[in-house]
Amino acid sequence: MDDDPILRAILTSHLEHLPITITYAADGEVALSLMLANTYDACILDGMMPKLDGFSLLSQKKKDPRLNVRDMKVLMLSGKKKEDDLARGFQMGAGDYMTKPFSLVELEVRVRQLMNLV
Repeated sequence: MDDDPILRAILTSHLEHLPITITYAADGEVALSLMLANTYDACILDGMMPKLDGFSLLSQKKKDPRLNVRDMKVLMLSGKKKEDDLARGFQMGAGDYMTKPFSLVELEVRVRQLMNLV
């Protein structure tokens, strides 16, 4: 879930051959409503999104019993490169963390690992 439509299109086209269904959201509020209304095995969260950023979504996932009981894996994809941000992402429940710019090949490998598709 990334707020940049071009990046979303690139991610979708690069990952669509995997045995997964891809849903995207343009901002954090839409992402949260999708997460509350549906069950997802995994989620790629942008660290910086309009309305509700990825860290806020992770916090919401941890606090909200409707989201916390689900075993949704999270890969955080962010432009924030500080070690504090990386540590914060993992402490808040991210299963993996990548910084932008990133390699599409590496992203696919990490999605495969996150989803146990290796």
